[in-house]
Amino acid sequence: MTRSEGADIAECFQAVGSIRENDPMSWQKAWSKQAEWAESLAQEAQCAGNKAAARGAFLRASNYTRASSYMMTGDQMGTSDSRVVPVLQKAAELFRSATKLLDSLVYPLQIPYDTKDGKLSLPAYLYCPRPSTRLQHKTPLLVNIAGADSTQEEQYFMFPAAGPELGYAVLTFEGPGQGLALHEHNISMRPDWEEVIRVVLDYVSTFAGEHEELELDLTRIAIAGASLGGYFALRAAADERCKACIAIDPVYDLYEFGANHAAPTLFAWWNAGWIPNAVINSLISIGTRLSFQSRWEIFTSARFLGVSTPVDLLQTMKKFSLHRLDGAGEAKSYLDELACPVLVSGAAQSVYFDVDDHTSRVFKGIKHQEKEMWVGADAAQGGLQAKMGAVALCNQQQGETGSQQRAGNQIDLMELGISTPMSHSSHDFGFSLDEPSTRPTSPKSHEQINHLPSMLTPLSNDDLACFGDSRIDLESSLSSATSSVGPTPNVLQMLFHLCSTLTGDLAILDSSHQISAEPGSPPRIDTAVENALSSTAKLSDIIRAMKSADAGQEQRDKQRTCIMGPHHSSFSSSQSTLLSPTSIRGSQPWEGSWGQSSRMGHSTDSMYRTGIGASPPSPKPAKRGDIMFTTTLVNAYILLVRVWTKTYLHLHHILLSRPQGEISELLGLPSLQLGGYIVGSNPSVKITVLLELSSSMLKVIETSLGLGNSIGTGYGRRDSPHDDPNTQSLIMDAVSVSVREALLSQETYRVSTEEGELSLRRVMDKVREQLDIWR
Repeated sequence: MTRSEGADIAECFQAVGSIRENDPMSWQKAWSKQAEWAESLAQEAQCAGNKAAARGAFLRASNYTRASSYMMTGDQMGTSDSRVVPVLQKAAELFRSATKLLDSLVYPLQIPYDTKDGKLSLPAYLYCPRPSTRLQHKTPLLVNIAGADSTQEEQYFMFPAAGPELGYAVLTFEGPGQGLALHEHNISMRPDWEEVIRVVLDYVSTFAGEHEELELDLTRIAIAGASLGGYFALRAAADERCKACIAIDPVYDLYEFGANHAAPTLFAWWNAGWIPNAVINSLISIGTRLSFQSRWEIFTSARFLGVSTPVDLLQTMKKFSLHRLDGAGEAKSYLDELACPVLVSGAAQSVYFDVDDHTSRVFKGIKHQEKEMWVGADAAQGGLQAKMGAVALCNQQQGETGSQQRAGNQIDLMELGISTPMSHSSHDFGFSLDEPSTRPTSPKSHEQINHLPSMLTPLSNDDLACFGDSRIDLESSLSSATSSVGPTPNVLQMLFHLCSTLTGDLAILDSSHQISAEPGSPPRIDTAVENALSSTAKLSDIIRAMKSADAGQEQRDKQRTCIMGPHHSSFSSSQSTLLSPTSIRGSQPWEGSWGQSSRMGHSTDSMYRTGIGASPPSPKPAKRGDIMFTTTLVNAYILLVRVWTKTYLHLHHILLSRPQGEISELLGLPSLQLGGYIVGSNPSVKITVLLELSSSMLKVIETSLGLGNSIGTGYGRRDSPHDDPNTQSLIMDAVSVSVREALLSQETYRVSTEEGELSLRRVMDKVREQLDIWR
C-alpha cells in the first residue's frame, strides 16, 4: 500500500510499536492516532496548495481510520460494535476527499439493490482514465470485487490505483455482507455472486449509456477478486458479459477451510452425527473466551454471514462452495459455468489457504483450456494471501515503470497471462503470455515457470486430520469401501476384528498398573485415548453403514411391493432372509441380502407362523434377528465401554498424582485448535473436550442399539422393554432384544460384583470432579 500512498512506513512502525498482544483497544488507539496525524497533515497540505501531499495524506488517513475498527467485534455473535459504522463513514469521507485530488476521474455511485426488507443502494466507485491516458479504442472495464471483511476504500490500493493509468476503467463496490452494506444496513453475505454481479452490470450498462463520453467498452469486462473475493469472482464470471476472470488466491470451499483451520476431525464427527450441536456450540464458545484471535475470527465471520451461533456459522459456511448438486442430486461444480479465460493464483506462504486445497482444486475444476495458474513462493513473489506485500507485482506494467504503451502493444495490468483463442483474446484486456520466466513459482522450486494443466500432479484424497497434533485415522475400511467400486467388506468379520482389537487394548490397560504420561514410557495415556477414539469411530462407521444398507433394502422392498403386490414382497423378503447367513459369509455381502441380514431380523413373523408366501398382517411386521450379529455387535459395544472405563481410570490416576502445571506438559491428548488458540495448552479444557466427545459418540452408538438416552453409561435401559420405533435401532425384534438384554445384564452384574470395578458413568464423574477442583 505504500507505493499507492496508503501507508507510510514510519507511521506504521510507530503504530505497531504501541500495539499490545491480544489487546484490541491498543490496536484501535494506535491506528486512530496515526489517522488523526495523517488527517492534520492533509488539511495543512491542502491549505498550502500542495495537491500531491494532501492526496497522499488523505489516503493514509482513510486507510488508518478503517484499520482502527478492524479488530472491533460485537458483544455477541452476529452483531456489530456500535463504533464501527461511524468509523467506516469517516474513512469513506476521508477517501472521497482524496479522490478529488487523484489524476483519474472518480465517480461515486449508488447501485440500486433489492432486499427482502426493501430497496437500498450499494456504494460504489468508478475509476476512469482521463482522455490523455485512454487506449486507442474504447476503455475496457475491470470489476474489482471485495473479499470477506474488506471495504471498497481499501480495495483502491489493489487495482484502481493502477488501472486508470494503464487505460482501464475500474469499478469497486460493497456488496451484501461487506462494509457499510453490512454494518449500516445489516445486509448479510450471499454465496450466489452471479446474482449480485448481474445487478451491478445492469446498472453499469445504464450508466455507460448515460455517459457516452467515457467510452466504456462493455464488450470487454473482466472480473477480479482476492481471497473470498476470488470465490465471488469465479461465481460472477458465469455472467456471459464477463470476458475474463482473475481469481487471486481464492477459497474453494469456505466450510472446508474453516474446519481444517480449526479442528477437522471434530467437525467430521459432528457432520457424521456423533457430536450434538450443543457440544460444538459450547466448545467454540470456550475458544472465543480463551483467545482473542479465535473470538475475532469467529465473531467476524458470524457477522458477515448473518448468524448468531457457532453451529449456524458452520452450516452457513457450507453454502460458500464451488461444489453444487444438480436437480438429480449429481455432484457438479459452479466452475462448469465458466466460458471465459481464467487466471487463478495461489500463495505458498498463506496463513489460511493451502494451495492444494484451494488454488489447485479451482484450476483442475475449470473444464476448458483457457486457463492459467501461478503460485507465489515467497512474499516478494506474491506468496502471502491476497498478494499482500506484493501489490506492485499485481499491477506491474511491462517495460519501463510508468510508461504508457499504446496501440499495437500489450498493456500488462497484472503481469498475469491468459492465452485464449476466443474472439476476445487476452490481448484485448492487456494480458499477455510473453516471457513466462518472470512469473512467480511454486514453493517446490525457485525456477520461474508457468503452471499448465499437464504439469499439475493429481490431487490426493482429503485425509481426515485429527484435532491438531493427534494421529487418529478415521478413514475406516468400511467407509472407504462405501465410496469406491469393488468388493464390499464382510461386516461380521469387521465386527469380529474390532472385538479382537478392543480385547487387545483392554489387555494392555488391565496389565498396566499405571498408564504413564511420561514421554518415551509406553503405554502412554495419549495412545490409550487415541485407540479408544479410533475404535469408537470404527464401530460408529459400521453401524452407520448397516443402517444405510438397510434403508436402501427397505426402499427396494417398497418398490417391489408397488410393482408385485404385498404377497410377492413377503415371499421375496422371507426368501432373501433365509439365504442371508450364506450371503454374509460370501464375498458380496452388500448385494441384496446384507442390508436385510445386517439389521437384527428382517424376515416377517408371519412367515414363521403361516409359511412362506403368507401376507403380513400389517404394513410394518415385527422383525426377527440374526443372533450372531446381535451378539457380536453388543459385545463390541461392551468391550468399547470397558476400554473407555479403564482409559478414564488411568487418566483420573494421573490427575490425582500430578500438579496441574505438570499435566499440561505430560498429558499428550489430542489437541483442539480453535483459530489461533490451541486447547492442548489447557488441560482442563482439553479433558472436558474429550469427555464431551466420547460421551456424544457413545450416545449415538447406544441409540442405535436401542439403549435409550444413556450417555456413555454403559448399559442404560428404557423403562419399557420394547424399543421406541423412532430411534432407528438395529435391534428391533423380541429375540434380538432378549439377547441384548441378557448380555448387558451379565456385564452390569460383573461391574457391580467384582472388586474395584466402577461403571463408566462413575469414572467419568470422578474425572469431572477433579477438573472442578482445579477450577
